[in-house]
Amino acid sequence: MLEEYHHLPSSQAIHSYHGGSMLHFGHDNSEMMESEKLDCRKQVLQIGKLRCDSQDIASCDEALQIDPYDCVAWYDRGKELDDLGFYEEALAYYHKALEIRPDYTDAWNSLGAILCDQLQRYPDALFCFEQALKFDCLDDFSWYNRGNVLENLHRYEDAVASYDLALRINPEDEATWYGRGWALYELENFEEAINSYEQALRLKPTDDSAWYTKACCHALLGEVISTIECLLQAISLSPNQYGQMVKNDADFDDIRDDMRFRTLMEELLIEG
Repeated sequence: MLEEYHHLPSSQAIHSYHGGSMLHFGHDNSEMMESEKLDCRKQVLQIGKLRCDSQDIASCDEALQIDPYDCVAWYDRGKELDDLGFYEEALAYYHKALEIRPDYTDAWNSLGAILCDQLQRYPDALFCFEQALKFDCLDDFSWYNRGNVLENLHRYEDAVASYDLALRINPEDEATWYGRGWALYELENFEEAINSYEQALRLKPTDDSAWYTKACCHALLGEVISTIECLLQAISLSPNQYGQMVKNDADFDDIRDDMRFRTLMEELLIEG
C-alpha cells in the first residue's frame, strides 16, 4: 500500500543529501585547496539539480491533487524520486500508477529496473519485465531488460534468446549487442560473442568495455594478434583501468608466454 512508504519533503531531501550541513563562502576562499574548491562547486551544482528535481516533484503533487487517478502523474513522481535515489519511495509511486493502469509498460520497466539494478531482487524484476511484454510484445526495451535480469540470474541461454528478440525489433541498439556478447562469453561461445561485440563497437566505437571483453574472447581462442589489437583500443580509452586488469586476468593466461603478448606486458609494466 502507498501509505506504507514515506518520503522526504523536497526541502528536507536537499538538506539530507548534504548530510545536514550548509555551504559557507567567506573571505578566506583564497586559502582553500583547489580540490576543496572543486568539491564545493560540485556540491553547488548538485544542490541546483536537486532544487530543479524538487520543483518537478511539486508539479507532480499538484497534478495529483487535481486528479488522484492520473497514472502519468504517479509515474512521473516515481521517476523524480528514482532519479534522486529514493528507490523504495519510487516503488510505491510506480505501484500506484500500475494500480490505476495495469498495462503501463513504462511503469513496469521502471519498477523492474529498480528491483534489478538497485535492490538486486531479480525474480521480482523478471516478473515486471514479463508483465511489460504481456502488454507490448514488440517493446525492444522490455526484451533487453528481460535479457539483462536473466543474465543476473545466470540464465545465459534464456538471456541470449531475449536479446535476440530485442534485436529483431531494433538491430541498432548497442547495449543489447553488448549484453548478448556478455551472455555468450559466459556460455563460452567466444566466436559468437566476438560477433556481438563487433556489432556493439560498430554502433559505439568508444566502448572500452566491449573492446576489453572482445580481447578476452580472442585470447581464449588463442588469437594473439586480435587480442593485442583489442587490448590496445581498450587501454587507449581507459589506461588506468585496463592497463592493470590485463596483468592479472586469467583469460589471458594461455597466451602470456607468447612473445608478442609479453612485449605488450613489458610496455605496460614500464608505463605503469
